[in-house]
Amino acid sequence: MKLSDIAKKQGKYPLKVVFYFLFAGWTIIITGIIAWSYKTVNEETITLAKREAYKGYEKDLMVRLWATMHGGVYVPTTKETPPNPFLSNIAERDIITPSKRKLTLMNPAYITRQVYELSYKQFGIISHITSLNPVRKENAPDKWETRALNEFEKGAKEFSGFDLINNEKYFRYMGPLITTEGCLKCHAVQGYKIGEIRGGISSSVLWKNYRQAIISQTTNLLLGYGILWAIVLIGLFIVKKRFYRYITKRDSDEEELTKTKEKLEILNSVKDRFFSIIAHDLRSPFQGFIGLTELMAEDINSIPQDELSEMACEMHVTSKRLFLLLNNLLEWARMQQGAISFNPTEIVLSEIVSENIDLIIKRGKQKGIEIIHEADQNRTVYADKEMLNTILRNLLSNAVKFTRQGGKVSVSSKETENNMVELSVTDSGIGMPEDLSKKLFNMAEKVGRRGTDDESSTGLGLLLCKEFVEKNGGRIRVESQENIGSTFYFTIPATNRNSLPVTD
Repeated sequence: MKLSDIAKKQGKYPLKVVFYFLFAGWTIIITGIIAWSYKTVNEETITLAKREAYKGYEKDLMVRLWATMHGGVYVPTTKETPPNPFLSNIAERDIITPSKRKLTLMNPAYITRQVYELSYKQFGIISHITSLNPVRKENAPDKWETRALNEFEKGAKEFSGFDLINNEKYFRYMGPLITTEGCLKCHAVQGYKIGEIRGGISSSVLWKNYRQAIISQTTNLLLGYGILWAIVLIGLFIVKKRFYRYITKRDSDEEELTKTKEKLEILNSVKDRFFSIIAHDLRSPFQGFIGLTELMAEDINSIPQDELSEMACEMHVTSKRLFLLLNNLLEWARMQQGAISFNPTEIVLSEIVSENIDLIIKRGKQKGIEIIHEADQNRTVYADKEMLNTILRNLLSNAVKFTRQGGKVSVSSKETENNMVELSVTDSGIGMPEDLSKKLFNMAEKVGRRGTDDESSTGLGLLLCKEFVEKNGGRIRVESQENIGSTFYFTIPATNRNSLPVTD
């Protein structure tokens, strides 16, 4: 994959993950090479050990064959080389030379045993001649040699492997002994026949010397490959750092472009929404208002007093709606421009709720709606008073607007976690479907509905509520069911968070 492609997908596959894979991959490769090299060194060392053991076996075999070829060898009788009791059946086992020297006959096995002793003293190689049916008990096979001899009888040509001798690890090799005519001199009584495999010679070399060689070579391998591994990792780290700088700069540029684009889209959306409100929601009430004033101006003297009073009342209601709409428009515009100052203070909750209920109580009575004040009488909150007024005024106005004649609207409060107070405005009105409730606080969606007395609605008030609630550090949400009613919840701080004591 190209680096540009990786960069494009970094949201789904972060770049650091790609470099982690490279680091891990390189580490696995080096580990694999070291493992393979160690295996090779180990196998070669075993081959060397086997070769040394085989040379010992080969040397012992040649000595035995030489001695067999000559039918044995006469040597001076000494403490180290006493007469062989197993050759007592041979008439000339012991002889005296003309110079009166006593000689004794050493058969091939006797000669081989003495060669073994010298080999062990000089080279540390343990050799042993054995068979499954030995003449001497000292020639009896151990467990490992017994396995080898059994394998020879099955046709094996050699046998090798690791074994413990006197708690030391040895590499052992064993080759077969084939019966020759010279062997029958001593072993004919055992039923040996020429060409049969009736024994073997084992040769064992101490493994710790070879193990030390393996450790030395492995240390050199680890050092060499470790340096190579570190150099490549440092290189990857440098590449990663430089690549990150490039990607970070590119992402920063793209992020700025995205933010600029989003701001332009929001501005366009706000502009379109404003034009829509001005063109429709503001224009229609004005047209009705102008129509009433025109009728009154042209024919006021002929209009009955009761009709004139009704027209004046309607003009008053219309003007209040227009004022609320214009006020929301102005506050929204100021909010978008960042022109609204934020001045949170400690506020008695019940007082500000009462003030806003008083503003809407007359409209509630006109629709026969009961407005209930259930907010905590002793609770204070920490918020911007003007913003809180706007939030409560809009929520109460909407609750009355969408509640039928004879319904109920209530305001309540409760303490929540994190030093917050949750206020709720509940109505028994027409409610709304779930898909509509999800659009309420989205500037891009148009959610204006008519009230139960055909009151107009732009949805702008709820957007303003969301902005002001979040400005005060809270959250706003709605729960609603069609024909049952709606409850708007919003949270505000109970106290000044900056004045709270610091705890561990």
